[in-house]
Amino acid sequence: MVCRKWNIFSFSCLKPLLSYKFILFYFIIIICIICTSYEYIINVSVSNTKYATFVGVGMIAQLKEDKLEADRKLIRIPPPTVIKKMEGTLENVDGNISNKQYLAMKELKSNSTQSKEFNLEITKQNTKGKEEEKIPNESTTKLSQSEDLLEELNNETMEKCSEIPSHLQGKLTIVKEVLDLSSILKENPTILPGGEDSPANCSTRHNVAIIIPYRDRSSQLAVFLRHIHPFLRAQDLHYRIYIINQADDHLFNRAMLMNVGFTEAMQDYSWDCCIFHDVDLLPEDDRNLYTCPTQPRHMSVAVDKFKYKLPYKSIFGGVAALSVDHFRKLNGFSNQFWGWGGEDDDMSKRIHYHRLRISRYKPEIARYTMIKHKQEKVNKERARVLRTSHRRYKTDGLNSLKYKVLSKELLPLYTFVSVVLSKPGTQKEVMKMKREKYNEQKHNIHQWYKNNVHHTHDHY
Repeated sequence: MVCRKWNIFSFSCLKPLLSYKFILFYFIIIICIICTSYEYIINVSVSNTKYATFVGVGMIAQLKEDKLEADRKLIRIPPPTVIKKMEGTLENVDGNISNKQYLAMKELKSNSTQSKEFNLEITKQNTKGKEEEKIPNESTTKLSQSEDLLEELNNETMEKCSEIPSHLQGKLTIVKEVLDLSSILKENPTILPGGEDSPANCSTRHNVAIIIPYRDRSSQLAVFLRHIHPFLRAQDLHYRIYIINQADDHLFNRAMLMNVGFTEAMQDYSWDCCIFHDVDLLPEDDRNLYTCPTQPRHMSVAVDKFKYKLPYKSIFGGVAALSVDHFRKLNGFSNQFWGWGGEDDDMSKRIHYHRLRISRYKPEIARYTMIKHKQEKVNKERARVLRTSHRRYKTDGLNSLKYKVLSKELLPLYTFVSVVLSKPGTQKEVMKMKREKYNEQKHNIHQWYKNNVHHTHDHY
């Protein structure tokens, strides 16, 4: 009897909750929950589930940050720079291109043009160190118009690449075996002369210049090129690798070479992102995306030499990503650091001075292996230069860069720029030069005054 009364009492309590108004209220609450979860549901949709799970929630958040910046820019698909269409056939311009590369470029050309044909005129690239031939103004205009037309067609007919690249593998095998460049080229048949590549089946979201300061590291360069090309290709990037060689006898100036690399790269193409990369660092995980987010990014967070730990919080050396706009805003790197050390700390100070912040991937993803090598001579003046660097941010950098290009070659796997850097000398030498210049100007003024005044008096 008691149980029966309890059941009747319970039903009478639940009866108001089962009324029409309460059911409608519950339905509205459920709809609100679904709407607020819409973005999350999209991110883990059927097409992207395995990649979202594979990369991780933290990675998705950073990819969204990258997307905000990328969507503001016009998507550019570069036409193949070494192919020209003549009488309905494709001709191989550079003798160093293999048959596989020729077929791959031909397929890329047919995919990108589909229903239209263009007559592209190009500059003949000299890969033997000779001077490049100059294109007449009319030809240059036609080339520019053809590239713009091809780019417009590509953007209309090709879908954008996925925000999370579909070919990512995660942790990579690091191979330090040194192969000759011809063997590396066979492993990467789609690479164009100059070390350039772009996705063939989608419209890239990122145009990236990889800039490597370099001197006398041929074995490391071979290992690096073999590793980095597949790594970058898996990320659906349009990229080119620039090796900036210091050909003079001065102490190695890493920062100045990176300023040179940026300057030379921007003459070739309107890149929107630059990755400044040491040749002895190999990324261990291809989820470490080589793109530029809304803030400068320090890429080499965990290096095996440092037991995969960040040496100190403000570090910005090894591998770093900076958008073109940010790099110009910062006036590039300082040109004052001759020898090892100091230039990365100076850039870190510049970033904070301009109210930007250094972003990083998680150490589990931003892992690197360092190839062992002999360290460059230490810069004994780096502490003194760093103490006063804030006074020179506006005058020391891209706007004070002086160098001479000895050669610029489009080699099969990279663009090789060999330069001589202009070194002002020590502080005493600079002061001596200024005094000599002042005395010379003073002498010229006295001489002019003497000649003119005496001539006037003699006339009267």
